Amino acid sequence: MPVNLIYGHIDQMEINCSVLKLNSEAVKVKVDTLNIVLQPQSKQDWENIETAFTDYKLKQGKAEEFAQSIFDQVIGDKDNLV
Repeated sequence: MPVNLIYGHIDQMEINCSVLKLNSEAVKVKVDTLNIVLQPQSKQDWENIETAFTDYKLKQGKAEEFAQSIFDQVIGDKDNLV
């Protein structure tokens, strides 16, 4: 369910990490007492998000088809590849 964050508060947070190894070691985060207030989004907001996602997926599909057609035109007949 899509929600909006109305309020959030962390009493205490501890972060343990090696600055020299940020790319290779885990960063550990400890949160003590997290308080949040969430509110459900309106039906209109849900519909807007769903429409945007559907439009994105359609555009992504068309872009993939276009890329494939360009690839096929450039490569030509795949059986003639050396």
